[in-house]
Amino acid sequence: SKKFKANISYNEKKLNKLHDMTLIEIRNQDDINRSLDKFFLIEAAAWKGSSGTAISCFEEVKDFYRDLAILAGENDWISIFFLKADGKEIAADYCLRYKKVMSLQKTGYDLAYSRYSPGVLLKKMVFERIFNDGIYKYDLLGECDKWKMKWTCCTQESAPIRLYKKGTYPTMIYWLQFGMKNLLKRYVLDGISKFSGCGKPRF
Repeated sequence: SKKFKANISYNEKKLNKLHDMTLIEIRNQDDINRSLDKFFLIEAAAWKGSSGTAISCFEEVKDFYRDLAILAGENDWISIFFLKADGKEIAADYCLRYKKVMSLQKTGYDLAYSRYSPGVLLKKMVFERIFNDGIYKYDLLGECDKWKMKWTCCTQESAPIRLYKKGTYPTMIYWLQFGMKNLLKRYVLDGISKFSGCGKPRF
């Protein structure tokens, strides 16, 4: 919208007057390893940290994103973007890239700079760079949140894929999540539906 564009332009000018604003893209494997801790700190700096949903709140989740970055870095499939103000990181995006498509995995910003909407400014600068570099699609992923729909009017359907290791415990988790549900639908609810003549309950 015109208002959204105007707000971006206003915040960009306001921040530039007070600070030297720089976009940094990290793709080199060694640099990625050194930058991840900075990214985790920024990702937790706003509401995610206080609500307990940030990556750094869960050691196993932190290890997952670190391992993913290492694997993706070996294949040149990752970009970590930082927006800096006078050399200080104030917003960051963790993105995966494959061929000509980039997807946003995680994002965060420093709450102290929230009046400038640093996350929005970062994405504006990222879009300008990647589309000039040949990327033709940027996927914000996840739900159609209000802030995402300010950037686009296009959506697409996606389906989750869950992977389980071999072993007793993963098998038990799978059956608790899906096996019991499928058995219930197949033998109990289908029977109730046929007996009563009503439609099948939805899950």
